[in-house]
Amino acid sequence: MQNVHLNTTAMATALAAADGIVKAAAEIAQHSATLAKVFAEALAHPSSQAPTVTPIAKTKPTLDQCREAQNKIGVNLSPRGVEIIYRLFDHDSSVRAASISMGISHRAAKWRKNAWLKAGGKARPTVILDID
Repeated sequence: MQNVHLNTTAMATALAAADGIVKAAAEIAQHSATLAKVFAEALAHPSSQAPTVTPIAKTKPTLDQCREAQNKIGVNLSPRGVEIIYRLFDHDSSVRAASISMGISHRAAKWRKNAWLKAGGKARPTVILDID
């Protein structure tokens, strides 16, 4: 009799799991249909009516923001420091001005300027910082 009880419990558990799977599959199908409808509507509109994404304004860092300790890891620029120097270049700062502002060598600033150009220059993707 104990085996029958275990089998009944296992069957009830399996049925509950199957019911959960069926409900999840129904939700996925509903979301898929909704997504398909949204994509179809988006493709039906001409590009002139498509929503435009406004770029985030890149704030020019101040001298104090350029000199903050969190811009460097040892003698190397941190990811925040790289974004700060890129923003200086975005606002037409020279290599010399950027090197003096960031407290790095002229050669390092020149290397960062070339990396900034390879990343797309002023058209590169924007990283959001705490100075924005």
